[in-house]
Amino acid sequence: MVDVLDRFRELSEQKEKLDQERKELFEQVIRRIAEDAFAIHPNLLGFQWVQYTPYFNDGDVCYFGVQETEYKFDDTGEGDYGNGYETIYKSDNSAKQHVAKIIGQIFELVADEELSAYFGDHKRIQVTRGENGKAVIDISDYDHD
Repeated sequence: MVDVLDRFRELSEQKEKLDQERKELFEQVIRRIAEDAFAIHPNLLGFQWVQYTPYFNDGDVCYFGVQETEYKFDDTGEGDYGNGYETIYKSDNSAKQHVAKIIGQIFELVADEELSAYFGDHKRIQVTRGENGKAVIDISDYDHD
């Protein structure tokens, strides 16, 4: 029985290490995809998404979810919600649609639950163009409802 417990502990430790390594690699993937988008679309300044579990859902169970990605271009102005970011799903601008397609690859790689594990619940994740087109990831608390 001791061998089984030892093996279980060993696998648990390995899983923790792999989970941390996967998170670090995923952040590198986000940076790579963002930097590709910045290089192809010089007017893209950044993008963001929020992720959270709602506090209330009319008595139904509340589930964690990732909300729509918003984008900031050098011509965005006030944006859709006065935050300087805009949604693209309704845009007829083909360049902006192309940006959305590039950035959308991020969300094809991982499930919402993984994003929760990587960045946390009730968070805003912003990816902006830093010096020399390098992507900067900023994670902050997000207050909703």
